Amino acid sequence: MWDRAASPRAPWPTEHFPFQSRYVDVDGHRIHYVDEGKGPVLLFLHPAPAAAFMYREFIAALRERFRCVALDYPGFGLSVARSDSLLTLEEYAGAVAGFVDAVDLRAITLVLHDAGGPIGFRAAAMAPDRYRAFVVSDTFAFPLRKFRLVRTVLRFVSTSVAVRALNRRLNLLPRLVSTVAPVRRRLPREVRRTYRALFPTPESRDRILDLLRELARGDDFLERTEEGIRRHFRSRPALLMYGQYDPVRLLGFMRRFEQMFPNHRSRVVRWEGHFPHEGSPERMIAEIIDWMEDAEKGAYGEAHAGRRAADPAHPDGVSLPWQP
Repeated sequence: MWDRAASPRAPWPTEHFPFQSRYVDVDGHRIHYVDEGKGPVLLFLHPAPAAAFMYREFIAALRERFRCVALDYPGFGLSVARSDSLLTLEEYAGAVAGFVDAVDLRAITLVLHDAGGPIGFRAAAMAPDRYRAFVVSDTFAFPLRKFRLVRTVLRFVSTSVAVRALNRRLNLLPRLVSTVAPVRRRLPREVRRTYRALFPTPESRDRILDLLRELARGDDFLERTEEGIRRHFRSRPALLMYGQYDPVRLLGFMRRFEQMFPNHRSRVVRWEGHFPHEGSPERMIAEIIDWMEDAEKGAYGEAHAGRRAADPAHPDGVSLPWQP
């Protein structure tokens, strides 16, 4: 059971996260989430060095049209993990699946980023009838055997004694996400402070690296995740959005998803890297709205990136729709 005395307090200023905090118990975890707006359900899953706070601008802009639900994984943000939890990938996925069942979400469009991809797709395969579509950004959901560079980097970052010490002492990864990662804008000081405040203790900072280590060595989990996609979701629509200079896009992650989801729409967020959500949120929000409106009309459109004219500036052949 989670420790009530260990429940964290919200570290964010109200003006940056003006949403009601809600809680639900799932398999012994106390899950924090927000649930704003009405309409088709968008469920947001966050990356490793963040929490639901990362989607604050998405929720504020989209809640007029959609029901926006965003949760913190057990042990992240304001969620408290069960005291005996090992916090494996399978357990994170089980917690998300349990949350969806507890809140009774249906016809979900799942919004995934970074670690949220493997966790979210695995959770979705546990109850596939609850999911209708996917928004996939800067993530993966397949074994990394063919992407050895990515796996090597994940292993180094997550197991290096020096990196762990720096992250414990300086809150390194949340600091980098809030300062260096956004390319096209500088985040307000209070937002940068909030990112650091989400991980107030050395133990909470260790969870980031522990999750990355799970991803680096989780090929068995990732095989099950990929198989779940192929079995249940291959015909579902997917909106793929990656930063133009995100290394994982350049290494082929986006193309791999285009093959996995024949009914896809691909968008490259110009000038951004691995965290376009913080650098260019308005562009991503506009694409989600446009894509979801097409969904309501019954035509997601722009499937099969290869049918579009190749852009010489983009080796994947996907057009760059935005001007700098």
